[in-house]
Amino acid sequence: MDTENIPPLPELRFAQVDAQACGLDGDRLSYREAGAGHNETLLLLHGIGTHAGGWRFILDGLSDSHRLIAWNAPGYYLSDHFEADAPDHAQYAAAAVALLDSLEIEKCHVVGSSFGSMIGAAMAALYPDRVQSLMLLGASRGQAWRPVPDRQARLQLREDLIENGGFDMAEKRWRQLLGSNPSDLTVSLIKQLLKAIDKRAYLQAARASDTADILQLAGRIMAPTRLLIGAEDAVNPPAMSSEIQAAIAGSEMTLFEGIGHLTKLEIPTKVIELLRQHIAGAA
Repeated sequence: MDTENIPPLPELRFAQVDAQACGLDGDRLSYREAGAGHNETLLLLHGIGTHAGGWRFILDGLSDSHRLIAWNAPGYYLSDHFEADAPDHAQYAAAAVALLDSLEIEKCHVVGSSFGSMIGAAMAALYPDRVQSLMLLGASRGQAWRPVPDRQARLQLREDLIENGGFDMAEKRWRQLLGSNPSDLTVSLIKQLLKAIDKRAYLQAARASDTADILQLAGRIMAPTRLLIGAEDAVNPPAMSSEIQAAIAGSEMTLFEGIGHLTKLEIPTKVIELLRQHIAGAA
């Protein structure tokens, strides 16, 4: 796939969920869908600073063979917010399952990026009958394992980053998300994604990450799992991914030299290839 040619995004769609059961302040989750009609479904879970639009290359590249659902997590891109200021990872996982229920999807392959990888891992641990396989990109462990002062500092950093809105954050943050030599197109795409951030949703996700430690759930993950990691990932360094990989039985990890945190934008063609292989192997 030529990343200099940007595939169009599928239209934004809406699913109705039980607001009270999900802890949301409304009954709406938004998502983008491609490849309708195929038997196997991939659920794509974005990171804390992006939204479903960050999956545009994957939505395009796999739509010939799979149904793809890229959600907008609660509070993101017209999805209703959680009512709680500090929801936990289990609530995000439950909301993702509620989306599957609304779309009448019994089982799916789950692909999570960064914060989305944490939610995907929680889904695989808490709802094992719903997850056929798991792919973690820029894998996040969560923050609960860190010392309290470190966690407080990280939350404060999040608050400072979003204080002046998405445009300001886009300029402050994009360099930490990409490898050392990104294309102009990749830089442009990540800036546009960051500009769309909703402050309330961003901080709710940050607080969920603060109380999560995926290693505590790893022993319950039975789905075939693979991690795709950039060697230059400055957000979730490869050493963290190695710990996650070691904790999930039978999982594999692929490391990409010269690539940062966002493999799905930096090397989408390779990610698509490995997703096809992983799904075929899980079958």
